[in-house]
Amino acid sequence: MPIEDWRFIDLDLIQIERLHGIEEAIARSRRSKPTVLFWRADRPVITLGYFQKVEEEINLAKCKELGIGVVRRITGGGAILIGPETPAYSVIVKEDNPVVPKEIEKSYEVICEGLVRGIKKFGLPVYFAPINDVQIENRKLSGSAQTRIWGKIVQHGFLNLNLDIQTLLEVLNVPKEKLQDKGVSSLEERVTWVNKELNRFEKPPTTVENLKSCLKEGFKEALNVNLVDGKLTKTEKKNAEVYAKKFFMDDWNYRPDLFKVANARAVYKAKKGVVKVSAYVENNIIKDILITGDFFVYPEEKFLGFSQSLVGVSVDRESLTNAVNKFFEENKLNPVGITTNDFIEAIFQTVGKT
Repeated sequence: MPIEDWRFIDLDLIQIERLHGIEEAIARSRRSKPTVLFWRADRPVITLGYFQKVEEEINLAKCKELGIGVVRRITGGGAILIGPETPAYSVIVKEDNPVVPKEIEKSYEVICEGLVRGIKKFGLPVYFAPINDVQIENRKLSGSAQTRIWGKIVQHGFLNLNLDIQTLLEVLNVPKEKLQDKGVSSLEERVTWVNKELNRFEKPPTTVENLKSCLKEGFKEALNVNLVDGKLTKTEKKNAEVYAKKFFMDDWNYRPDLFKVANARAVYKAKKGVVKVSAYVENNIIKDILITGDFFVYPEEKFLGFSQSLVGVSVDRESLTNAVNKFFEENKLNPVGITTNDFIEAIFQTVGKT
């Protein structure tokens, strides 16, 4: 089979809101070629997972004090602090392209292999850690997130070249359950960055440009494609400006309509992800409920109706199990690294207390 030509665009420093608009323009287009984007957020910003609640994940007061923005992305997963010292990538390709496996967990591995191969060129013993991380000796060096939408796979991720760990600690609220699952007690033990590891292995520090050059070669090797330098089409540029608008809006980024009053709350750690449940229960009936967290369920937009579907359901396990299974089956939801039983258990642990 001949090697495919994929379009490669280095956007370098860019507003993340505009970056997401570009991703959407490419993903929505029927004519766009398979594309690999390299980019860096032009300022410190927290990229928030699609299913997350701002107030639970982020210290908003500290973000405001430090001038750090918050932008919600279209993919699941957890909150991340990125900036000019965080080279990032996006891969956008049709779901039926043979280069990328249809099976979600395998597709993560294939795409993330580009990062692994690129970083290994510096002599670091990195490896892929399912579902979506690149690690070195159990420390997270890179994370990625993916969605399947408009007939496309959209996967993006980051790689810390340098990291201000103190700022990270001040602005993110990381659940202790998530850290304990990794066998560590603090965020400092869990995350690392390229230049820190190069120093630890007695190698010289590198630069953004050197790192990007190695990553480009890594993606070419991992995907077995030619990465041909290209640019956005006029149509993509025009549409990107339109699609970027929502990423500048508080209604998208903060979701002010999210549930605020609850008499039951719980945090549940699944195999890969964290489920947070807030509920208001009266007379053993769920009157209101919100399910958020750091996890992956596809397609994301169909999952948004999940919380509302549980309103009016009795808090006994049988009723909850039937309601959860019915919603997932009717909407053909595909959870990755987490199961419907995890959601049932998370909800029951919450409302079963009332």
